[in-house]
Amino acid sequence: VLSRGGRSDESKSALLAAAELAQRLGRADAVARAALRFGGRFAWARASTDPRFVPLLERALAVTGTGNRSVRAQLLARLASALRDQPRRERRLELAGEALQLAREAGDPRTLAATLAGYATATEGPETPDLTLDTGTELVALGERLHDRELVYLGRDQRLNGLWNRADRNGIDRELAAMAADVDDLRQSSQRWHLGACRTVLALTEGRFADAELLLESTLEEGRPSETWNALVSHRLAVFVLRRAQGRLTEIENDVRRAVGEL
Repeated sequence: VLSRGGRSDESKSALLAAAELAQRLGRADAVARAALRFGGRFAWARASTDPRFVPLLERALAVTGTGNRSVRAQLLARLASALRDQPRRERRLELAGEALQLAREAGDPRTLAATLAGYATATEGPETPDLTLDTGTELVALGERLHDRELVYLGRDQRLNGLWNRADRNGIDRELAAMAADVDDLRQSSQRWHLGACRTVLALTEGRFADAELLLESTLEEGRPSETWNALVSHRLAVFVLRRAQGRLTEIENDVRRAVGEL
C-alpha cells in the first residue's frame, strides 16, 4: 500500500521488517515476497539505488532453495536486473537465462510475466533491439491475459526501448500513447513519473528544448516521493544534456560537482 501510494522509503522499511520477522518464523515464502517487492513498482531497480536490495534478494534465494521453481525464477530475474551496475554482463545474463528457463518450466503465466520483466531489463542493450522488443511484446500479452495493467505497462516500456534502438519513430509515438492510457488507468505516481521521463528524453532528442524544460520540473516533482533515486538521477542527466545543447554548462557546474558525492 505504501509503495502504491508513492511512499517508497516507508515501504522499504516495512518490507525489511517483514523479511526479518518472516525469517525468524521460518517463512521462506514471505521473505521472498518482501525481497521481490523491495525494488519498487518496476523490475529495473539496480543495486546502486539501495545497498540493501541485492543482499535481501540473495538472502531470499538462500532460504527459498531450489524447491520452488516459481519463486526462485522471480528472485533470479530480479537479481539479474539489479546487477546491471557490474561492468561484465556474463553473470547477469546467466542468472536471467536460468530464471526464464525455470519460469517456463513452472508453467504459470504470472510467474513467467514477473520473470520476463526482470529478464528483459537484464538482457536489453543497443545490440539486441529485437530481443527487447519480442520480450516486451510477450510481457504485454501476458499482462493483458492476466488483466494486470502494471505488467502491461512494464511490457510497453521494454517495447519502447526496443523501438528506440531500432529508430522506429512512428512506433515510439504509438507506444507512448498506449503507455499514457495505461498510466490513466493505473493512477500511480511511479508510472506517471516514468512516462514524463520518457517524454522528456524524446523532447531532448528532437531538440524541443522549451518542452523539455517544462517536462523536467513537473516530472521530478512527480517522481521524487515514489522513485526518489531514479527521479533525481534522470533529472540531473536530462538537465546536463539540455544545458550542454544550449551552451550553458557553466550554470550547472556546482550541481555536477555536488552530485558526485551525493549519488
